[in-house]
Amino acid sequence: MEVGFPIKKKSMSSPVSRIQGRIINNGSISARVPRVHAIAYGATKHAITGLTKSTVLDGRKYNITATQLDVGTFITFYSLNFDVHSKV
Repeated sequence: MEVGFPIKKKSMSSPVSRIQGRIINNGSISARVPRVHAIAYGATKHAITGLTKSTVLDGRKYNITATQLDVGTFITFYSLNFDVHSKV
């Protein structure tokens, strides 16, 4: 969220962006399906969903649209040793 608002504000105020534009936000299925021990992450992803929806509405007059990609769980090199049952 620290980056989302300034980018939205800048894109809506720039004369160049009034031609057209597309903003793609990185969301997560955690905004719709909560996960254990992920309160802050889920809340942030809910906020990104709201930001995306408001960007779509606010960007209409500038021909700017927004999309959110909700990436699910996937395996990476770093997640191989992640224990989902551990207590923090």
